[in-house]
Amino acid sequence: KHFADYWSECDQLRPVADDDEAATRPSDDEADWLRDAGFAFALPDDVFDTVAADEPRGTHVRTLTREQASALSRRLNQVHGRHRPHKRREDVRDVFSHNVEDRPPIGLPKEHRFRKSHWHELNDTVASLEVKGVQVIGYRGKEQQQEEPISIFDDWTMQPGFDVNFRLTSHDQELPLVSLTENPAGVTRLGHLSPRDQRTVTSLTLMELSALYDQHGLTYCRRKPTRRKATKDSHVLGVPLTTLLEQDAQRGFRGEKPWIIGQILEYLERRGLQEEGILRVSGAAARIDALKADLETYYVRSPEKLPLVLERYGPHEVAALLKQILRSLPEPLLTYKYMEAFLQVPQLPTLLNQLKALNLLVLLLPAPKRETLLAIVKFLDAVTRMEWKNRMSLLNVSMIMAPNLFTPKQHKATEDNLRLARLTTLITSMLVCYQHLLWNVPSQFIDQIRLEYKMEKKHKSKKKEQHVKVGELRIAVDSQVRPDAPVYTVRVDDATTAGSVVREVFLAMRFEERRKDILNSVSGEEAGDVETFARQHSLFEVGGTIGWRQLECTANVMSVFQENPMAEWHIRPRHTS
Repeated sequence: KHFADYWSECDQLRPVADDDEAATRPSDDEADWLRDAGFAFALPDDVFDTVAADEPRGTHVRTLTREQASALSRRLNQVHGRHRPHKRREDVRDVFSHNVEDRPPIGLPKEHRFRKSHWHELNDTVASLEVKGVQVIGYRGKEQQQEEPISIFDDWTMQPGFDVNFRLTSHDQELPLVSLTENPAGVTRLGHLSPRDQRTVTSLTLMELSALYDQHGLTYCRRKPTRRKATKDSHVLGVPLTTLLEQDAQRGFRGEKPWIIGQILEYLERRGLQEEGILRVSGAAARIDALKADLETYYVRSPEKLPLVLERYGPHEVAALLKQILRSLPEPLLTYKYMEAFLQVPQLPTLLNQLKALNLLVLLLPAPKRETLLAIVKFLDAVTRMEWKNRMSLLNVSMIMAPNLFTPKQHKATEDNLRLARLTTLITSMLVCYQHLLWNVPSQFIDQIRLEYKMEKKHKSKKKEQHVKVGELRIAVDSQVRPDAPVYTVRVDDATTAGSVVREVFLAMRFEERRKDILNSVSGEEAGDVETFARQHSLFEVGGTIGWRQLECTANVMSVFQENPMAEWHIRPRHTS
């Protein structure tokens, strides 16, 4: 009875085929693990895939922490151990001909054995019948020692009054407040890094997650995809997110999540937050069917009219449509690859470990799924903040949305399914409550990326270093913002933020030319004024100890400069992810 909302939501799910084999073989997972971590080149020949030129090749291995290196070494040993041919070890006696006379080894006279002049000669170290051969048990490269320690930055601060060993084990526990620890250089989202640095973060994330699970004896396998009943002739329901994004691009809609999902969420945030029972009350079935029919028609013919179409219907019908889109996806938002790993999170011994695992798992999701999930949990958080009006608590919302994120294989209220309901409700609550933490790249990974670039530069020819005058930065404006823009010199001090630099450059641009020339910004949109320009553009650090990184507006510029004194500074259109 307590999970009535959960079972009611399960009844809306399309039936899926039950398979006896719930997960892939461990050996397949380990090979995939090495590919995902950027070490496909280290796979045995019989499972080796051709590696593209732009694929990562483990160049960051020198910056790994002890735990990350152990996780990598363990997977390499497991894969190579399974594929190593089991041959009989060759005996030294088989090396020599059988007709060789069998006699004791001939050494030097005893009095000559320890003379220094003979240290590098044969002496008495000759082959004998007792020698069984030499086996290489390992090697050590010249540059195994890290040149700088890896900074382990504590990104989160627990609410006072809660022990650091506090653990979430039940969906009805109080969730303590966990806040971001102030980092002067600013927090980083995965989409705010260069493609190369994103691949490095993905590799480090996978190793860090595996090390965490290994430490606590937790394992997971890729869940075998379930066969879902196809949605016939639909352009929205049952369509992969990547396909929706491709269709959006053809229509001129650019974004990190599908445009139709964004429009639905905008409508619900505008009209649904104060509706009593939003998400729980499904609305009239006939109205929902009519909405789906209109959606299919206008999405193909006139997608720009969809916001007006949504206005014809009530929030309950639109919320029901959102849930139908989510549960009809060919693959759940949390993916078959990491679904079981998400379910292991509550087994970790402390809340901070649980949050760390969730943070790493979110970063491992493909970008369309990660950004769509973020948009949804932000909306769910907004719903819970209006609980006094809509009567939807965090527990209510999580219980209803959990089956749409963690697709249950069976919809019956068995003991195993009740346990799954409790687990998934708890994890959904954590995703909603702590979304301000879970989509950030750990600062430790940024430190490791910077260290990798520093090591690379030491092995390359030294370029002429740029001499930066203390208190001044030269800011380039990219051609996407304004063609032929000059380089601007901006004075900075300990209080200068990235946002203030963007505003100062905009004012300098406006001073130089007429306002109408300045307002033609990226994508043909008008900046309008300095605040609009600042919302649409960001300061980037480029080169030095990073590929490139978009700085959040509150980042302290001097702190970033001290971490990366060789960087160039650019103003570019903002990445929204």
